[in-house]
Amino acid sequence: MIRLKNALAYACVNGQRFEAELCAFIRFASVSTQPHHEGDTARCGAGVKAAIPSRAVAKLNFRLVLDQDPTEIDRLFRETC
Repeated sequence: MIRLKNALAYACVNGQRFEAELCAFIRFASVSTQPHHEGDTARCGAGVKAAIPSRAVAKLNFRLVLDQDPTEIDRLFRETC
């Protein structure tokens, strides 16, 4: 119950900021078929492209069970990705 009260208090304190950020976000002209919005959609796409990395790196740890071949598991994983 304490966590819920803390979350509600945080939401109340930051509610106006949350609303302002949401309004700014939904103003992005991300999809439009109208020619006069071409520049808006291009700028939005460039902003998203700059914010989202084109490559991700992860460190994976596999626990093998009896009779599993590590080389085979590695091969199967790489084929899947």
